[in-house]
Amino acid sequence: MKWIIITTLTLLSTLLQSKESYAPNYTEHVAYIYASTPIKYNMELENRKVRILHAIMAIECPKTPEQAKQAYWREGALGKLQQRPVMIAEVNRILGYNKYVHKDALDSTKAVEIFNIYQSFHNPNWDMQKAAYLWVAGSNYRNATKEQWNRMNRYWRLVKKQIK
Repeated sequence: MKWIIITTLTLLSTLLQSKESYAPNYTEHVAYIYASTPIKYNMELENRKVRILHAIMAIECPKTPEQAKQAYWREGALGKLQQRPVMIAEVNRILGYNKYVHKDALDSTKAVEIFNIYQSFHNPNWDMQKAAYLWVAGSNYRNATKEQWNRMNRYWRLVKKQIK
């Protein structure tokens, strides 16, 4: 299982560092990697994870250096996934030790690891709508006000457009 996670993260980091958002032969690469693995896997779940990651990254990734600066000064958000210090603290709490620092959000590989740990803990089935709610509002999203629910639903609609 650990090997699958490491392989998936390596593949994702390679894809994220490419100039294109999506690799044209992504499915073939993943199918080859998993076919050569004796451990059972759930391809549908892995596919859903990647689709959610790419959709959220497409929305969150700053398009210009100025947008990145503004996001940092406004809310402390860093990297392609706009991870905030509270996210890093939550992932370290989940792990039980301080593995990540806020600057790790700038490293694509570590940012994806942080994203996967957070989503796997709070959303083990990787429900797409829940993933969007968790990312925009945090793990306490169920206690949101009406205004916050409206904001979360707007964000979910953006994510859904990116997934299709």
